[in-house]
Amino acid sequence: WGKLQGKNNVLTYDPQVVEALSAEERTKRVEEAALLDLVKTLVTAVDAKDEYTGLHSNGVSDMAGKLARQIGLDEEAINRVEVAGMLHDVGKIGMPDSILNKPSRLTDDEMAIIKTHPELSAQIINSTSLKDVVPAVRSHHERWDGNGYPNGLKGKQIPLEARILAIADTYDAMITDRPYRKGLPVDDAITEIKRSAGTQLDPELVGHFLALFSYRNTKKRSAAAREKRPEANCKVVANS
Repeated sequence: WGKLQGKNNVLTYDPQVVEALSAEERTKRVEEAALLDLVKTLVTAVDAKDEYTGLHSNGVSDMAGKLARQIGLDEEAINRVEVAGMLHDVGKIGMPDSILNKPSRLTDDEMAIIKTHPELSAQIINSTSLKDVVPAVRSHHERWDGNGYPNGLKGKQIPLEARILAIADTYDAMITDRPYRKGLPVDDAITEIKRSAGTQLDPELVGHFLALFSYRNTKKRSAAAREKRPEANCKVVANS
């Protein structure tokens, strides 16, 4: 029971506190722990190969999970999207370091090599017990207008979870520093996401993505209004 509660702790046995787990529940927890370890191992391998990719994958996973939750997907689907975000670039393990860490823009030939990574990622994941995230990973570079890769899927031919991943991937790629450029400010990245709605990205999902930032925009508008009216910042001090 101590191990199930996080390990590395000492507990006093109390039959009213310790819940009995069925054989099915124990098996499920073991499988979940094994999957989590597998994900961590794959992500660590990517991070060792390319620090940017490792950091980027964490950002994509976080944003993809938030967007999946925003549109009302169930917890199982949200978890699947988050795992897909962590592993979407795992195929870059097979990319040459000279390409991954190039301090300038890639040539057409180098870009052609990079474009093979969704399929490589899918192949690696397909050899594990995480097969349910393969569709999202394989198709996260497909475009709403059909001009993406690897299969040129269009619109809702692209799996929903892949469309979610595409937005999260595009956003995080823009705000993260790369060897050849600094990351964009968040507001500039949001503007680019808006511009890509209906061409690169699912326009309906972009609307949900923008809603995630509505509180941020409201705060900015309020701050701007206060700057225009300095008296709004004044404090009334009572006489002593």
